[in-house]
Amino acid sequence: MTYDARKKEVLEELAELPEMEETEREIARRGLESYFRDREGRIENLLEFLEPGKEPRGRAWADRARTLAGWAMEEIQKIKAKGARSFLARVAFQEHKFFFHLHLSQMPVTRDRMVRQTANLKKAMKEFDDKWATIKSKDKSIDDKLKSAAEQYDELLTEAAREAAKIEKQAAEKMADLVGKALKVGLATVDFGVVEQVLDNGVKVAQIALDKTQDRRMEIFVLLSREEQVIHTFTVGRKAVAEFLEDHSYAKIKAAWEDGDEAAEKLEKKMATEGQKRDAAELGKRAQDELKKVFAVAEKEYREFAKHHEHLFFGPMGSQYVAELAEVDTWKQHSKRWQEAREDFDDLLRKRLLEAKESNVLGVDLRGLSRTDRMKVYFQMRNACQKLLRAWNAWKDWNTANDPREILDSREDMQSHVKALR
Repeated sequence: MTYDARKKEVLEELAELPEMEETEREIARRGLESYFRDREGRIENLLEFLEPGKEPRGRAWADRARTLAGWAMEEIQKIKAKGARSFLARVAFQEHKFFFHLHLSQMPVTRDRMVRQTANLKKAMKEFDDKWATIKSKDKSIDDKLKSAAEQYDELLTEAAREAAKIEKQAAEKMADLVGKALKVGLATVDFGVVEQVLDNGVKVAQIALDKTQDRRMEIFVLLSREEQVIHTFTVGRKAVAEFLEDHSYAKIKAAWEDGDEAAEKLEKKMATEGQKRDAAELGKRAQDELKKVFAVAEKEYREFAKHHEHLFFGPMGSQYVAELAEVDTWKQHSKRWQEAREDFDDLLRKRLLEAKESNVLGVDLRGLSRTDRMKVYFQMRNACQKLLRAWNAWKDWNTANDPREILDSREDMQSHVKALR
């Protein structure tokens, strides 16, 4: 029989009561034995409230223990042994206090703390898994769009320089053919309008290049802004985890277990008699075993949570996660190509000027023509050449004023916030 120290103590005291008829002593003994048999089962049932589980049981424990305090008083008072009336009243009061101390025990409270921590960890693990999946998905979507826009930006810068050279070459070749023809058959039969058409097409190409370049640059900055929002969401998520772990860290879970373990250990000190102390000590040890099981469940859940989210949402950020959110090398390559493309274009405009002079148009020497013919050609081609030169210079000037490297700088500044979490 468990929890029988108090029973032995009470029955020994009963046996030593003086001036009491044996019939009444026997009535008291049978009544007390019946009470202690029930008492054993009822104490045993209390341990069920400390077992691992998903639901809180602290209130149920408190209600049951308070009920048992009243039950103990009533059961012992039912024993009708006149000679033991005073003795039984004292025993009833002591037993009432025994269960009332169980009613006040913090063991079920700490058990519920661990259960609540376990449930919250399980819930939080899914929530933060989903949050990271969403962040990764959004970041990948934005990264893909950024890469596409950056590649288009690459192509625009390269294509602009290529088109400028192509148009100048076409215009110069046609100009040379027509000047050669004018030298043979006379200027009156030669139409330089085809060269003007090539140059006009060049203006349109330059304007399209400028529009597309502006559009891509704006798109990149809009996407960078969206990526910044994603990173902000991530940092907010880390702060949320930090706040969550204020009550759900391993130390907090262990503290709950230690508090329960201490409450179980101190239980015997609260009892009035030696028998009750020994029963309480036995109950405390068994309670410690149950609380240890509850802690094991909570500890396992925490380790799972940490496995999923440590170095991501809490603690120094892992290099793998930094790499997922901060792709700088790719952008350095883009920035280098953008700079090279712009420098190529600068060289083009410096070395092969789209100019019209009296003696030279588009690099074609007009000095074989008469001065009158040269002036006619010059005046006809001057505006078209200047218009094209202004168009390409506008494109070049815009790219100079809006250095593509600013995009890299902006991204590196944004990514520095992620790297700071390492």
